[in-house]
Amino acid sequence: MNLAHLSRTLGMTLAAGAIALTAVPAASADTAAAPTGCFNGWIGAWANNRLVSAELHWEGAGYGALRARTVTAKEGNWEQFEICLGSRYDTIRSLASSRYVAAELDYTGAEKSMLRARSTTIGPWEEFDVVCRTNSYCTIKSLANNKYVSVADSTALRADSTSIGWEQKFGIERQDQMD
Repeated sequence: MNLAHLSRTLGMTLAAGAIALTAVPAASADTAAAPTGCFNGWIGAWANNRLVSAELHWEGAGYGALRARTVTAKEGNWEQFEICLGSRYDTIRSLASSRYVAAELDYTGAEKSMLRARSTTIGPWEEFDVVCRTNSYCTIKSLANNKYVSVADSTALRADSTSIGWEQKFGIERQDQMD
């Protein structure tokens, strides 16, 4: 299945070469009130027009690294996440590993601030602010370092940006919105 077919299947729109998945509303100046609760879905990166995947075949410090790399729909669930919107913070959990996504703030060098699906409990590194603008893009911000998640090096996700640009924009599609 190619990305154009996936876009029709998931309800995405392709504009200027970017994924714009159906946004989950959240509170901000240009959004509706944020719902609370959990749902299963996909995260698509605008920067490279690919779905986010948890790298479960990597070992050691790279296990569970989040990368925007998938160009086709998969039968498996490496690209599926449970996103929980709460009143104080939001969480993202990989359905494939049953582990929460964390921002690796103690890592240095090329792995600094990378996102990994590696935690079995929720602590400060697993707390995010997911904000979706109505009919537009979503942002994901790590509350541990107050930085937006970016698609770096074409695929790796890192909580490393203080501003919102193309690389900090994502689409989030709820699984229950599929036709």
